[in-house]
Amino acid sequence: MKIFDQPDNFPPVLFHIWGFLKSFGSKSEDEIVAGVAFPSEKSIQDSTSETVVSSMKSPEASVRSVLKVGLFLHTFVKSDNQIELHERFNRDLSHAEFWGEVRRCVFEHGVQGNEEKKRESLPVAIAWYLSFPLVDTPRDWDAASRCLEIDFESPGTGKANKEWIISNDTQWNPFVRWLIALGFARELPVGKGAKVEIIPDISQAISPTIRLHVKDQWQPVSVLIPHLVEDIHSLYGGESWEMLPPIAKERSCLLSDVLYVGIQALAHSKVIDLQNVKDSPDRISFSPSGVTLAQMRKAVKV
Repeated sequence: MKIFDQPDNFPPVLFHIWGFLKSFGSKSEDEIVAGVAFPSEKSIQDSTSETVVSSMKSPEASVRSVLKVGLFLHTFVKSDNQIELHERFNRDLSHAEFWGEVRRCVFEHGVQGNEEKKRESLPVAIAWYLSFPLVDTPRDWDAASRCLEIDFESPGTGKANKEWIISNDTQWNPFVRWLIALGFARELPVGKGAKVEIIPDISQAISPTIRLHVKDQWQPVSVLIPHLVEDIHSLYGGESWEMLPPIAKERSCLLSDVLYVGIQALAHSKVIDLQNVKDSPDRISFSPSGVTLAQMRKAVKV
């Protein structure tokens, strides 16, 4: 199940469904649709068949599809045709806390099934995106397709490229929305027009791990790295990273400049303080830029 191949409005719909169930308790799928969706008739392709076309309210289609994703990620559970919140979500959560839990669910349950299913999962796609040095990361589908053709040794056909982790431009756009929603990237305006590019920014994605494991006292930055890989196994050395083709692994590095920029962004946001003492034994180098960091702590509020 390519869980990033979902409706355009996936992120807000999941949050709205969570809020609905938090307020009203367990409900049937039809009751959730009636409470969350709004009417807008549109002819769509039935999700259970490639040939049957039916008429359904477009938001209904989104809600029903997102419900399946929520069940897949264990955000929701279903019993006797009633859908309710999983126990980890059945509590008061801020928006940031909710997405922190969703991020964890993606990496806990986003890689399931046989090897083929695992290799086409969202965490593996994120691992592929993060495998590039900062300046070489694909910023649009044209660049991504050229890189996918090389990495998977399969030429682009303009149709579905089943060997690729992201098969075509139709899947690229939902994948980008997932990257942004989960805090792995952001959009950068290009020029004076409406054109935007996607650039890696993992500060939001690593924030829950950093808030959990960084202490009030100074500690080596290196202490944090294993926790990041454990929580986000799309990073170098993680389970999803291991499923990448060899060429992607070879250009990767644990202490990447993408990770460095993400850590620096949290320092600029006053989440953490960083210290880089000259000749400190704690200094580690982030490639390929070669910049170093030594220690971090929770930011001291002034």
